[in-house]
Amino acid sequence: MLGPRAVMMRASLRARLS
Repeated sequence: MLGPRAVMMRASLRARLS
């Protein structure tokens, strides 16, 4: 279900929250 785009988006959101 989690595609490469979802992973990239998740990493980006995590970096912003960090």
